[in-house]
Amino acid sequence: MGPIRSLKSLLALFTIIPIRGAPISEETAKYLPLTSVVGAFYGVLAGLLLVGLNFVLPPFPSAAIMLLALYLLNGFLHMDGLIDFGDGIAAFGDKKKKLSAMKDPKVGAGGLTLALLVTLATLSLYSTLPLYGKIPYAQLFLFVFSIEVFCKNSLLACATFGKPHKSGIGKLFVEGMGKKKLLASTLISVAFLITAIFLYAHFLNLSIACEIKIFLLTSPAISILIGTSIARSANRSFGCVTGDVLGASHEISRLIILALIVMVVKLYA
Repeated sequence: MGPIRSLKSLLALFTIIPIRGAPISEETAKYLPLTSVVGAFYGVLAGLLLVGLNFVLPPFPSAAIMLLALYLLNGFLHMDGLIDFGDGIAAFGDKKKKLSAMKDPKVGAGGLTLALLVTLATLSLYSTLPLYGKIPYAQLFLFVFSIEVFCKNSLLACATFGKPHKSGIGKLFVEGMGKKKLLASTLISVAFLITAIFLYAHFLNLSIACEIKIFLLTSPAISILIGTSIARSANRSFGCVTGDVLGASHEISRLIILALIVMVVKLYA
């Protein structure tokens, strides 16, 4: 399986787009850094949608519709992982009991609370971002694009430093990743970011505050730190990193990176 077919497999996994002949397999693991390309795909869609909606709607409903569109496109894959992760973390007992709680199809108080708090915080921050410093719509697109790219990088960092479960898609990612592949994913993510900044500055003839540029260029390290921290927490709590943990790392990293962007924009824009 070459990179094109592997990319199709990753798109089929992370979206509900019907793609024929693209089953996820161990061969796909060779090209897991291409997950960052999927992040760029989501970043373009999310950025264009949020900017377009802000032309006709207030910031909060714009953010809500954009986030719902992302969830629908990935079939609530990561949100399901976040809910299960919250149930596992909230459960009492040893690693086996926590893992069992995470796999329980019933939604518990821990999962529901975590999902609600993460979603509400994400919506609030996305609706606040356009208000600080009256940032240009093109810069809003740049922020949203960057966030989605580095969410995927954080997911791969979580897989890199996690212990594999005995089965599931998460096992394929954890066993398939490694530090070299994480470096490749990070370089791909940085290449997307630099390209976006270049297009923003030279073709749109718009400037970005130096502090914001510095933050954006440190985002890859932040995404790795978030993914690594969640992996270590999961290793301690569950003894492994499952697909649910990877999904949770994606949603939590979006919130943290978004919160840091809002903070930087508020201070320097």
